[in-house]
Amino acid sequence: MGKTNLLALPKSKKLMSQFLAPKGYKASRFDKNSVEPHCLAQLSKDTNLLRIYGKEARHQDVYLFTASHFPNINVPVDDNDDTYKNDFDKVRSLYNLDGFTSLEEFKRVKTLLDSERTFAKAPFLGWCYGLTDHGLSRDINIPLYQATQIMNIIDKTFPGKDRYHKWLLRERKKSGGWVINGRGNPICVANRKRKDIVNSVIQSTGVQLLNRCVYHISNEIKRIKLDSIWSRPNYHDEAILFVREDEIERYNEVIDYGFDRLNDELGWDVIIKHGGVSVDSSWIVRCS
Repeated sequence: MGKTNLLALPKSKKLMSQFLAPKGYKASRFDKNSVEPHCLAQLSKDTNLLRIYGKEARHQDVYLFTASHFPNINVPVDDNDDTYKNDFDKVRSLYNLDGFTSLEEFKRVKTLLDSERTFAKAPFLGWCYGLTDHGLSRDINIPLYQATQIMNIIDKTFPGKDRYHKWLLRERKKSGGWVINGRGNPICVANRKRKDIVNSVIQSTGVQLLNRCVYHISNEIKRIKLDSIWSRPNYHDEAILFVREDEIERYNEVIDYGFDRLNDELGWDVIIKHGGVSVDSSWIVRCS
């Protein structure tokens, strides 16, 4: 592929299916689970975000929580599944910031409300990045009044983000255009990017977290002599490598080790986790 920038390649199934593991190997990938809200919780110190992602949090997910508190919006569901509707109504009334008492209950509700949870990602991440209600209305094709309702709900539930935004703007002004990200590194924020300055900090922090995790994983791979080949250590929000089929079990342990070392190193109020390890014959496993 010459000098093609693989980091800029879109996540297209047709394209990614062309990247095949060598004979005897499997393409394996891992990512950082919900890294944006994790970083925002840590950096903003928002009380409710820390209730969801802090070390003492029970089984919880900010997208699922946010979706359960949205006003009634047309989200695709199975009209023939009454159990689905009843469970959704129950979750609306019972789901709170304390999360679920058991992992099984959490997984069941997460599966049942998969459409709602997916729908909630765009508003929540857009809100993180400084998206306006007009922008949200346009991006996900809903009426402006509903977009305003959604943004107001998220704003009121997680007020720490707005305070953090204002603090970053003050820091930027004092330093002449620079702010410090979650890894202690300076990043420059242009005037036209002031409204999404939180996004700049979160994204740069997330990338450096993944790179640091890959560093720990690489060292452990060398130490235990795991038969594997790095394909892309930083591809968008995930890392991809080829692993021998008979090494998959040890590979899973290495990924867990890398995240454990990362968290030990950070000493944060939240725990950075991976979103699971996927294994297949090509990169297609993560494309959507």
